[in-house]
Amino acid sequence: MFNRLSRFIRTIPQILLLTLIFPVLLDAQWSNDPYENILISDMAAIPLLVSDGYGGCVLTYWSWEDYKIHALRFDKLGYPCWGTEGVLIDTDTLEHDNYVICQADDNSTIIAYTKINPESPYYYFKLYAQRLDSSGNRLWGDSGVFINSLDSVSIGYLGITSNVEGGAYITWTDSRTSSHQLYGQRIDSFGNIEWAPNGVCLSGGTGVTNLRPVTVTNTSNKLMVFWQVSSQSILRGQLIDADGTLNWGDEGILLPENLGEWNSGAADQSGGCILTGRIPLPGPGTFQHYSQRIDSAGTILWGESCVAVSDTHTANSFHAPVVHNEFGSFIAWDDDRTGTYESYINNFSDEGMPLWGEFGIPVTISDTVTSMPNPCFTSDGNIVVVHMDARSANTIRAQKFNLSGERLWDLNDIIISHNWSLTYDTYIVSDHNGGIFVCWPVYPALVYVQQISSNGNLGEVLSVKSVPTEQFLTTFELLPAYPNPFNSKTNVKYFLNMPGMMSLTIFDLQGRQVMVLDEGFKQPGNYSTTWKAGNIASGIYFLSLTQNNRQSAIPIIHIK
Repeated sequence: MFNRLSRFIRTIPQILLLTLIFPVLLDAQWSNDPYENILISDMAAIPLLVSDGYGGCVLTYWSWEDYKIHALRFDKLGYPCWGTEGVLIDTDTLEHDNYVICQADDNSTIIAYTKINPESPYYYFKLYAQRLDSSGNRLWGDSGVFINSLDSVSIGYLGITSNVEGGAYITWTDSRTSSHQLYGQRIDSFGNIEWAPNGVCLSGGTGVTNLRPVTVTNTSNKLMVFWQVSSQSILRGQLIDADGTLNWGDEGILLPENLGEWNSGAADQSGGCILTGRIPLPGPGTFQHYSQRIDSAGTILWGESCVAVSDTHTANSFHAPVVHNEFGSFIAWDDDRTGTYESYINNFSDEGMPLWGEFGIPVTISDTVTSMPNPCFTSDGNIVVVHMDARSANTIRAQKFNLSGERLWDLNDIIISHNWSLTYDTYIVSDHNGGIFVCWPVYPALVYVQQISSNGNLGEVLSVKSVPTEQFLTTFELLPAYPNPFNSKTNVKYFLNMPGMMSLTIFDLQGRQVMVLDEGFKQPGNYSTTWKAGNIASGIYFLSLTQNNRQSAIPIIHIK
């Protein structure tokens, strides 16, 4: 066995070179025509999208037909795994209303949602949660589990973020007191609530507006939440331990005024959070975007005035979405510095320094109107920005950037869809193969979804596999590491379809063993681990998965 493995490791560079030069193009069901994207439903609204963890995606939407939330899962090839109609997240007779979703740490999907209370004449709501596994099974009962069961309560915006134990943190506003307050709850992988019944008050009586709070899990598996104080453009924040303890006092911390309203956020790599927000400028409908970094102690790191994201020209977008990894904080927005609204993106260092010019670079080189840019990291270490574009009678387009801000796709951008009319947002996740999935609503009741490959081609699925038709849960497979290249750590997922002894091992270019990430007897299933490189030198390494005389390998690039 050792000799066979040694010979295999010595041939890894040649195998990888061949697969890079001659990738296998799989028989995908995704559309390759921007006029013919996959139509999910013509009676739908409020689509949301998360990764399924296996190279596909889970899409949810609210239906005008039955007033309930439906969920569909597509595998990496575009085949519907839960049937063409998907599954209901809840089968009782009550109508659903507002909802949010997240991908749990075990790759299941968790949904927090409200149901109308039929016993109330004012249509008050109760808050529930549901968890779907990779087969679409409802793991928390056919009617979900209670998060807030109080009667005669008006529930406002919801928030959700996963924890590292297969559960989630859920936040919401409700009217149980004289003014709306912000509440939170932690739920485990079995659907058990772990904090006080009906939640813990996070806002400490300060009151909250009807703008959505920012809800993230930091690297210590604690909840960070930020909300706008009622009737004021003032932002406050709170850090909550896994046991529900408030870290930043009963009313949280007060944040700089320049963070204003319409906030977005992302956890950083050090237990803190990157926030964006906008403030009004003189003149009707004019705004400027700012950003701030807060550490786990509640300390403001980027100065009391915050970091200006856009210049003093009008910022048109409500949110300036931000994504963060070890290479920076990437923020996208639109403004009218050229006399017409255009989309921009910038990368900010850990110290808040803009790396792609003082006020960013344009997402597209066209001088046409663009809006609503939305960034997403890809598994090959780059970033894709999807935006609305006024060229060709309105299109949804995308561009891919490397970490230096260089455009990697066609300079005219990739046309994702001509199916755009009164679209109010796009939702994006990585396909874990260098590309992305995108879904979007079209007025009045249409929802579409599309896959774009790492090369910028619609419906193209590339793989080193020659037989891709099996479901991921029934295959022996090692997925691409993410991020890759990486600086300090990278995440690895793999799948086993039979029991047996296995080994997940790192080798260098000479075939020498560097370290063993995982080994032992394992049952069939999906597994994940993290490689923390520590003091290992920069370079190209190979990750090898072996079990029962089968091997799979991928390259990993470590950059210090």
